[in-house]
Amino acid sequence: MSQEQECRKIIQNYLDQLTKTGLTLGKSKLKVFEKYASPEVFEVLKSFNLDASDDADRPVPEALEAARGENGSIRVPSSGGETYLMKEIGGEWRIADIELPCNCAVDEDSPGAGKCFVCGGSGKDGDEECAVCKGTGVCVECNGKLVVSLAQTMARHEEEHEHGEESESDGHTHEPDEPYESIGEFMKDCLGDEKPSAITKGVASFVWEMDGVYRAYCDGMQGLYEKYFDTDAIPYPDILFPLYERPVMSEPDPNPEEATSEVHEVAVAEEEFLLTANAAGKGKVVITELQVPCEWESHPGLQPHDEPLPCDCMDEKGVPDESCRACHGTGIVVCPICLGMGWMEIAPNPVTDEIIEDVERYRTLVPELYDIDNDLVPPSPFTP
Repeated sequence: MSQEQECRKIIQNYLDQLTKTGLTLGKSKLKVFEKYASPEVFEVLKSFNLDASDDADRPVPEALEAARGENGSIRVPSSGGETYLMKEIGGEWRIADIELPCNCAVDEDSPGAGKCFVCGGSGKDGDEECAVCKGTGVCVECNGKLVVSLAQTMARHEEEHEHGEESESDGHTHEPDEPYESIGEFMKDCLGDEKPSAITKGVASFVWEMDGVYRAYCDGMQGLYEKYFDTDAIPYPDILFPLYERPVMSEPDPNPEEATSEVHEVAVAEEEFLLTANAAGKGKVVITELQVPCEWESHPGLQPHDEPLPCDCMDEKGVPDESCRACHGTGIVVCPICLGMGWMEIAPNPVTDEIIEDVERYRTLVPELYDIDNDLVPPSPFTP
């Protein structure tokens, strides 16, 4: 077997294990949800295909034909678009760098490929020189080459971290959190000395089991890094691989719709949830509703957590235009997905395009949420 063939085989093994590790995460998370969620919630989550059980036609990452590179390296491209640069370290071939497609080159034929994302290649920002590319018009990440080096990117991040240009408040600590030693330590750190209810204990158990799944995933990715990468050339690539974060659980809010129910905000396994949990007897709980942060970004001036904006359609007396398609006659402009609450339901009743486009939903709920005098909201011109 030639060295090129050997390197290609190594990368194929790496890609196979990388895929398997990701699929194991999805399957394990689904098992935890099956244990704690109601059948209605679980069926919806199962339809999201977290375990890839319906991906019979899912593309399988493939290492392509390798070729000699510079300084004794061997280049192994993959079907995913990245190229692995292999070097022999202590008698073993290791990944010394990965060339990744630049964000400017999602499509090589796109007008923005290789160009500065701010000025679009003109070198100008209005009448001034573009402050990002310094007038070159070239993408500052790839210098117009359409690919970026993982090793160089990580080295730059390490240098920024050492010089204090990134801080913990920015979420760039570059170090994994230390896992909690016990569920008791986790609950005390998040909830203090208050005696938790049975429902709260049940939700904490859910978070703790999900965190165990996530810790196993992070350990698996750490193992792949140590096995396949030249760890001297590339620090742990936290821009590609997960960096373990401790779970977070806030104090519960009572559910106004049901006495034996609580609403909890939790963050675990790289996800945030606003979940409603009901008592299920014998110290158990069942999750009856699941929401995730709304990430609506199609409107550059309106983000999910912004304050609601008064609509420009209102006259001098504050009466909105009944035919306005921005506020639908309410006088208030908010995110049409989460209605400004910052969360959107994914189970058991996920927010669909049909729901988002339902004018009556907006006209009914927005006045209630923001205490608008319904007398000022005229009848809908969009409803027969």
